[in-house]
Amino acid sequence: RTHWKLKAVNTTACPNCGISFREFRSQGRLGCPHDYTEFEDELMPLLENIHGETQRCGKLPTRAADSSRQQYELIRLRKDLQQAVAAEEYEAAAQLRDIYTIREIEVEETAGSVIQAQQEAFASARVKGAYRLFERLTLPEDRSGKLSSGAVSGALANRLAVAVDVEEEERGGGKYVGKLAVVYNPTNVREFLDERSIPYIDQLAPKSVVFPVRSSANAVAWNSAWPNSSRGRLAPFETSRGTSATSSSAWQELQGDVMAANARRAIKAELLGDAGSYRVRLISVTAAGETDLGTTGSSATLEAAAENAADLLDTVWKRSAIIRSGERTPVEATVLFTSLPEWNSLRSALARSPLVFGFEIVGLSRQGAVVRFAYAGERDKFISSLRERGLMADADEMGWVMTSAVTRAPS
Repeated sequence: RTHWKLKAVNTTACPNCGISFREFRSQGRLGCPHDYTEFEDELMPLLENIHGETQRCGKLPTRAADSSRQQYELIRLRKDLQQAVAAEEYEAAAQLRDIYTIREIEVEETAGSVIQAQQEAFASARVKGAYRLFERLTLPEDRSGKLSSGAVSGALANRLAVAVDVEEEERGGGKYVGKLAVVYNPTNVREFLDERSIPYIDQLAPKSVVFPVRSSANAVAWNSAWPNSSRGRLAPFETSRGTSATSSSAWQELQGDVMAANARRAIKAELLGDAGSYRVRLISVTAAGETDLGTTGSSATLEAAAENAADLLDTVWKRSAIIRSGERTPVEATVLFTSLPEWNSLRSALARSPLVFGFEIVGLSRQGAVVRFAYAGERDKFISSLRERGLMADADEMGWVMTSAVTRAPS
């Protein structure tokens, strides 16, 4: 029992600086002021042996106390930053796999045996899925003349694919029918597109909450036509199931659902027209204001209208995020924040923008940070893209200053 107690003590770590009591015993020094609290039971006997008492006589200068407190807060800030970055890297890996996975590929093959039919179905799914993946990552005008209908052979599809998963299947009598999902290798797919000079984007847009709105009847039916959330799309979203939002609803009315979904913007999906010729107008809403994203073509049903609207969200994102120029503009900016969660949100929005390259933190304090990076494209387009991610940027001859759009927005 004593052995296990000692083992637990030695492996206990400070939640702020990460040092364990074992590391303290071997190094002879603590990592931060919070260690005195975290290891109080273990340190008391040591202090009594060294000093004969556990209380220090004398006064601690106010300046020293403030310095110690600031050091502690900076250590905690850096520790939380490391944890946030690690969590984001894990999330990004999961998102990348989702982007490079094509689901519900319908196959039907007949051969001399069921095994042979299944193999042919898997090969067919790899080819079909590759074309759908290229459509997901690129724009039609960029594929034109560079990606013909026979460009993907069975051998190429096999090289691009990593795995085939069965979603549904029926087999028997030399016949195989099913729905399959194919996972593709991001590195090989990127090389394929780069070799053909086809621009692409494989990063997600800022997450949205869609508010289906209708100025007349059928508001409930229009809301029900939307899925609860997107899957495999470049512009991810969740659907608000409330029906109180209207085409004139502002950020203050929508932000509750947006924050609850850990999203960055609201999308008002306003249904226009009548049965047989539905159209959808999309408006992005953030604390910084509204942006008209465009209107879809006509759709015969509400479900088709919702699907076309989701396709338009993807297209708008690709047009804003795909980079065609190799020019980069270097920037050093000051990022101001009021809390650690706000800093992590701003840092993530900036670092994960597809227009940002070489992001690094130069300096960090309790209320602000200095960051350095380069951005692609025009400055106005870059600032507009940041606004969609909830980040306000002001640039003048004195430099760049960035803040949260939520913090800056009037109450």
